[in-house]
Amino acid sequence: GIISNEIEQGTFRFYLTKPISRKKIYQSKLLTIIIYNIGLLTFIFYIYMVLCKNIDKYCFVKYVKYSSSLLIIDSLTILLSTIIRNTSVTVGITISLLTFGLLITQLLFDIKMKFIEYTFLPYLDFSIFDDKELLLMMNRVYNINLSLKNGVIINIVYSYLFYIIGNNIFRKKDIKN
Repeated sequence: GIISNEIEQGTFRFYLTKPISRKKIYQSKLLTIIIYNIGLLTFIFYIYMVLCKNIDKYCFVKYVKYSSSLLIIDSLTILLSTIIRNTSVTVGITISLLTFGLLITQLLFDIKMKFIEYTFLPYLDFSIFDDKELLLMMNRVYNINLSLKNGVIINIVYSYLFYIIGNNIFRKKDIKN
C-alpha cells in the first residue's frame, strides 16, 4: 500500500505540491520496499544462524539466490499498487501469484505453452529447485530448461521491466483524491 494507500487517503497530493519529480517519488518508494526486505532477510538469516549454528558458504549463497525472487515481487507489487490503487486487491493478486504460481505454470506447460519458461511465473518461488527430481521431471516432460541461473536472470530482467512500466504509468497517472 506504499502508493495506493496514499492515493486512497489523499495524502499523495502533498508530494504534488513539492518540487519533486514523480520519477524520484516512485524510485524512492521502490527503494524503500527493497531496503526493508533486505533488512528483514538479514534479520531472519541472523536468527537462523543463532538457532542452527552450522552455517556454511553454500547455505548463505543459496539463501541469497532464493531471496532474489523478492526483487520481482517488490517491483510487481508496486506496479500493481500504481495501476490498481487498492491495497487489498494488490495484496490479493500478489499472494495468489505466490501461492498458485507453480500450479499455473504447470497447467500452462500442460497445454504446450513453452514460452512460460521465459516469464517470471515459474521463478516466483525458488523452492522448486530444492526438489531435483521434480525439476528434472518437469524439464524432461515439458522439454524446457528451468534452472536457478535462468530464474535469477529472468527475475532481474522482469523486475527492471516492471519498474520501467510502473514508473511510466505513475508519472502519467492523474491523482484524483
